[in-house]
Amino acid sequence: MAGIIQAGLEWWLDISIPGHRNWAVIRVNDHGEISVLAIDGRLMLFETLENARLWLRENQYQCYSLQQAADISERLLDQPYLCPPQRGYNSDLLVWMREQVR
Repeated sequence: MAGIIQAGLEWWLDISIPGHRNWAVIRVNDHGEISVLAIDGRLMLFETLENARLWLRENQYQCYSLQQAADISERLLDQPYLCPPQRGYNSDLLVWMREQVR
């Protein structure tokens, strides 16, 4: 059954600005709607998951995975282990999506 996308979240991280971590999230809802919530608060809709991922890559985001988190933490030296925000939905989540690091 090609073309079926599982509902859920896919976290992305931008560490291109020194001293900051900016998160974005791709959300696929139960109806298959694909949206990206980025740090600027815009909720963008995409027709395909690949288009959403491409947009994030073009905007300096990297897909978050446990292995990548370990690699990024190692590069940032002495920074706490990375994990995406786990609170709220959309506008409630925005306050947790930007982290200032020392």
